[in-house]
Amino acid sequence: MSDQPDVPADAATTTHGRPTKPAKRSAGRPKKKQKKQHGLFFKVVVGTILGLLGLLVAAIAALVVIYFTTDIPQANADATKQISIAYYDDGKTEIGRLGSINRVPVTLDKVPVQTQHAFLAAEDRDFYENKGVSPTGILRALWSNVRGGSIKGGGSTITQQYVKNYFLTQDQSLSRKLREAMIAIKIDQKYSKDQILEDYLNNVYFGRGAYGIQAGAQAYFGVDSDKLTLNQGIFLASVINAPSLFDPAYAEGNMARAQSRAAYVADGMVGKGWLSQSERANLTLPSFPVIKQKSSVSGPNGYIIQALRKEMVSKLGMTDNDIDRGGLRIVTTINKKDQDAAIAAVDKVVPEDIRNLGNIHTGLMAQKTDGAVVAMYAGTDPQKDASATQYQLLQGGSSFKVFGLAAALKQGMKPSSTYYNGPAELYVGGSGNGSVVHNFGNESFGRINLVTALAHSVNTVFVQLNKDLGEDYKPTLQAAQDLGIPATDPGMLDTKEPATFINNILGTPAVKVADMATAYNTINNNGTRVDQYFISKITSAGDAADYTHSQSGKEVLTKDQAATLTQAMSHVLSDRGATGSTADDILGRPAAGKTGTSGTTSESGAIWFTGFTPGQLTTSVGMFKPNSQGGTDGQIIYNGKPATGGALAAQVWGYFMKSALAGQPVAQLPKPSGDTGATYTRQPTYTSREPQPTTTSAPTTTVTTSEPPTPTSTTTSQTPTSTTTTSQVPTTTRPTPTRTQQPTSTSQEAPPSSERPTSNQGQPPKAPASSAP
Repeated sequence: MSDQPDVPADAATTTHGRPTKPAKRSAGRPKKKQKKQHGLFFKVVVGTILGLLGLLVAAIAALVVIYFTTDIPQANADATKQISIAYYDDGKTEIGRLGSINRVPVTLDKVPVQTQHAFLAAEDRDFYENKGVSPTGILRALWSNVRGGSIKGGGSTITQQYVKNYFLTQDQSLSRKLREAMIAIKIDQKYSKDQILEDYLNNVYFGRGAYGIQAGAQAYFGVDSDKLTLNQGIFLASVINAPSLFDPAYAEGNMARAQSRAAYVADGMVGKGWLSQSERANLTLPSFPVIKQKSSVSGPNGYIIQALRKEMVSKLGMTDNDIDRGGLRIVTTINKKDQDAAIAAVDKVVPEDIRNLGNIHTGLMAQKTDGAVVAMYAGTDPQKDASATQYQLLQGGSSFKVFGLAAALKQGMKPSSTYYNGPAELYVGGSGNGSVVHNFGNESFGRINLVTALAHSVNTVFVQLNKDLGEDYKPTLQAAQDLGIPATDPGMLDTKEPATFINNILGTPAVKVADMATAYNTINNNGTRVDQYFISKITSAGDAADYTHSQSGKEVLTKDQAATLTQAMSHVLSDRGATGSTADDILGRPAAGKTGTSGTTSESGAIWFTGFTPGQLTTSVGMFKPNSQGGTDGQIIYNGKPATGGALAAQVWGYFMKSALAGQPVAQLPKPSGDTGATYTRQPTYTSREPQPTTTSAPTTTVTTSEPPTPTSTTTSQTPTSTTTTSQVPTTTRPTPTRTQQPTSTSQEAPPSSERPTSNQGQPPKAPASSAP
């Protein structure tokens, strides 16, 4: 631009640029007006304004594009996670919780109106008037981004906070803030304000691991959201701003900060007309009771929570993600009275000090005949010890004799009219593959039937029975599998090394307490096997999950066979001197069952008692002590002696069953339709407790279906006539064999199985002594 003054266009100049005199204008000609020129400052200002307007138009256009290209997304993974709650069979009493997110959604009508107003006063006082966004908040975010600062929000509406928590991440970026605003506008248009407020209250974080107003009310005050008082609601509305700064239990100084924040909220309520001045003047912070936070896994019930998760995955086909997403309401089959009885029975027989000193582990599984588990005790600390019912494998011991008897019934034998000799010891097997089988305490029984042999758990009788069932020794294992023992358990038929030797009827395979309960329950269920289950019903918000249990069974024994087997098993409890008499003394009602003790005559291992009351309840109790290698066959010492199933496990079973069945009718034993022959109750004769010398000749053993001579020690009230000796052998019997067994050494000595209680069985247990070497 020239520094020369402006010159009119009609002015005359010389060739040297000098001005000449202007020509005279003609009279009456108007003077031409000079055009005004703007300076540099004006042009800069105007250009800046136009540029900013252009940017604004471009920004608005961009926002419009962003708005129309932004859809309401799916909720983020954490936002949809809720706590899942498991209930006892009443559907109301809580057992425990599954999942890591403590969120329990409620409808808005479960939140007092004053509490709703407190949240509005704290976070968004114009919530019901705005369109879902705060323009000033967005401008602050834009300005902060222009200045290069971080986007920390502030001034966000409740709708924006809900969008951030439910749909987006927590990153502090301009793009996230813009998306938040666009989605908030769309949410505001799509949903009612009440729905938005409800969703917000169900997702906001309160501290103490609580998401949502219901979880928050429980975490701080131990009440449901609809029971919140005015000052409790104001505090909860205050604490969400920064739980670590306002939770009085979190740190010193938080109480004063919470007081200040609550005053801000209360004043806001007064300003909006939601609270009177007189109410405001009387407000104080609420009292904060000591709340014991509910753990997802704790104590004996923690094993039930583990069992529920296992069933949901293995039987219901749910994934871990399905479970962890939560929000499930699980009604279990567990009965609180029965579960409490299970814990009390273990504590009574094996108090905590003795349990810890002796390192004794107990598993108890109780179920109805339809498979519904009503109680389970698997230990005291699921974080420390694996489940003693569903994980640990215990050698079955004499519990397997019931399976041998089931196999005999399938082959047509009648337990009360099939007799064997029961010597103190017996050599079984051939050269190089034999073993010496002893009865417990080297006790000799003479000639007895299978009912008496089961009642007194006579090893030498049952190995002879196993021989007669089949030379491959598979029928006993097959019967166990049919009744409910998994074929893949160690020693069963589908393993690499099945226990296909004569001693398997003495319980050499290893099984779980839960599976033993299932197998015996098949007998109690008239021979029909059903699966064990813990879950009767599952529901969830929005009907995402809807499950009701149903199942069918498989008949593996006829009803008559099951009844005959039950009758035989009842003598284990009812006969004088039988191995399960301790359980009978405690229970005092008809029942059937079997003891079990693994190990050797001098050193016992896992111990069992499994039994049932007809048509009502089946319970298995297995107890073990870990050995030095972590196995389950360490020796349990009870009252100074190696423990047996009849002396310890039978007590746990008896006390539990007595409590669980209290108030229920006394069920009677089933009666088989056919003639089962005579049954003898006898006082056994005892031989020396010292080991018998090995001889080169083996005792002659016989099998017959004819009635033996009446025992001299005790007699029945009348001489049975149903099985008189005849020259004709019935088709259900085996030929009378005469065997000669040569003594051979073996590493597979039969487990003892005559678990007769000690003389001081009724006394409280003493602290266990050290294991025998």
